[in-house]
Amino acid sequence: MGFKNVISALSGGVDSSVATALYKKKNYNIIAVTLLNSSNKDLSVEEINAAKICSFLNIKHVYLECSEKFKKIVLKYSFDKYKSGSTPNPCAYCNRNFKFAELLKLADKYNASTVITGHYTKKIMDKNGVCFIKRGKDYRKDQSYFLSRLTKNQLKRIEFPLGDLSKKEVREQAKQLKLKTAESAESQDVCYIQKNQNFQDVLAEIFNYSPPPGNIVDKEGNILGRHKGIYKYTVGQRKGLNIAMGKPAFISHINSNKNEIFLSTDEDDLMSNFLTAVDFNWFCSKEDIDLNKKYFVQIRYRHKPAEARIVLLENNEVLINFREPQRAVTRGQVAAVYDDDILLGGGWIKSYGKYEQYI
Repeated sequence: MGFKNVISALSGGVDSSVATALYKKKNYNIIAVTLLNSSNKDLSVEEINAAKICSFLNIKHVYLECSEKFKKIVLKYSFDKYKSGSTPNPCAYCNRNFKFAELLKLADKYNASTVITGHYTKKIMDKNGVCFIKRGKDYRKDQSYFLSRLTKNQLKRIEFPLGDLSKKEVREQAKQLKLKTAESAESQDVCYIQKNQNFQDVLAEIFNYSPPPGNIVDKEGNILGRHKGIYKYTVGQRKGLNIAMGKPAFISHINSNKNEIFLSTDEDDLMSNFLTAVDFNWFCSKEDIDLNKKYFVQIRYRHKPAEARIVLLENNEVLINFREPQRAVTRGQVAAVYDDDILLGGGWIKSYGKYEQYI
């Protein structure tokens, strides 16, 4: 095999370093890229490790400073969603609109055919040459959900070397490859914030925002107390409410127009039979969706996929009818549709509610 240029998304953790090393062993010419998203001028431990890993592997390494672009694209999106009473999914939004967009621009600059990343997922291709994402071997680490917003053109140029490995096997590979990241700690879910920081508070400070307080009410409209701004809350939340209702209470609904948070002690108030998702991103053709088939839908990262039927609406909107009611469906999150383990696409949750029966 001749040398081919490949861009590696190298954060400096064990996953991305093993993915990079595996492609190095295949005689690819690797250009490892570490995106610097934080406005903090000091490099993190992982970012420093990235350069050391590349020195050890004898491959080219590039730090790409893009904190202002990250702020304008990903952080502003997250900030606006929280302000509107929705709960953003910054990772799913970032992968399409920032991370892989920037990496593919660099791929073009370096005449690289492919971008590789340390996600625990697989890419497959059907007989017609259409690319799909499939859940990785390690179901506990599978990250296909966060990739459901990638465009078809982006997916064509991305590879996932860790799809057939478990986390344990990745650490074993790191030891065999003598990578210093073999025993490194797990990365946190939100890459921008530091440990023990609250994402909403960080965003409020960045955008100089003081969220207006409002009423906490029950479903009859009775005022129970005051909140510190809908910006700080999400559906299903139990902690930090400081309201005594005689039994455990949770947020069942947020009304951004009235700046009100609804509290309930009835678990049924959190259950939804259906949702609508907008701006749906399909890897398959919409004509291939079988309206009579049972698919599986994931409504957040740790959610167990639920059986559902799909109805295609106008303007690239999708109605998803669940066989069993689902808890805490949340506006702003992704509804990802799977055919068994194959990801068909994902859209942004716009609304949700109840039917009398499964349709």
